[in-house]
Amino acid sequence: MIDQDIIIRQREKFRNFMEKNGLTPYSWGKKAGVAEATIRHYLSGRNKSITAVNIEKLAIAAGVESDSLLSGDRSGNQVDMSNVDYNLFIQSFKDIAEYIKDHNIKLDSVTHAKVVLAWYQLAKMPDQENQFNVNSPDLISNLLNKIAVNE
Repeated sequence: MIDQDIIIRQREKFRNFMEKNGLTPYSWGKKAGVAEATIRHYLSGRNKSITAVNIEKLAIAAGVESDSLLSGDRSGNQVDMSNVDYNLFIQSFKDIAEYIKDHNIKLDSVTHAKVVLAWYQLAKMPDQENQFNVNSPDLISNLLNKIAVNE
């Protein structure tokens, strides 16, 4: 009985995530490369679970961490953009885009966003704390490796 309660709660959280984010099984599945029927069968209860691979694909397509799909919200993934230095953020984005292009690196959109945010946060540090040259290709490479390892 407890297992059934867990299954029902996760399914409802998944459904709530979809509703909050305006997602449909067709469009979300198409973007993620997951069959629409897979999503519909999970939502209807025909399938008791959805594979970890499909959860990850759906999360990437929605631009969130995979645990957000079954927790029903994005709260753990929100970034406070209220006091962003927009010029520095744009420059950070350009730096990363140029490095990725020059080194022919392929990143999914979530990893790309994480790298840009991390690069921005590093560039934003006061000079006395920032012991690195933010224009260093080695620093970008190290940052990409650390984020990719944690994915």
